[in-house]
Amino acid sequence: MTITGPLSRSTVKLAPHRPVGAPNRMTVVFSQMKETCPDAMKVYADCVIAQHQEGNLEKGTCEMEFATVKACFRAVRQS
Repeated sequence: MTITGPLSRSTVKLAPHRPVGAPNRMTVVFSQMKETCPDAMKVYADCVIAQHQEGNLEKGTCEMEFATVKACFRAVRQS
């Protein structure tokens, strides 16, 4: 579908619509991350919760745990 109009001198091409009820790309990727990385996510969440309860939650807290989650997420996105 191509739309032209007085506000634009160029032609704008719209992306095709996904079917009603179909999940978007990020929903699919996040679901894959939850299936692939639950242990890493739990370890990171437990660390954040524990540090928060102790009043020690600040930037850099649980950095190693976050790095593990991030690496797992990247692996899922690249697959």
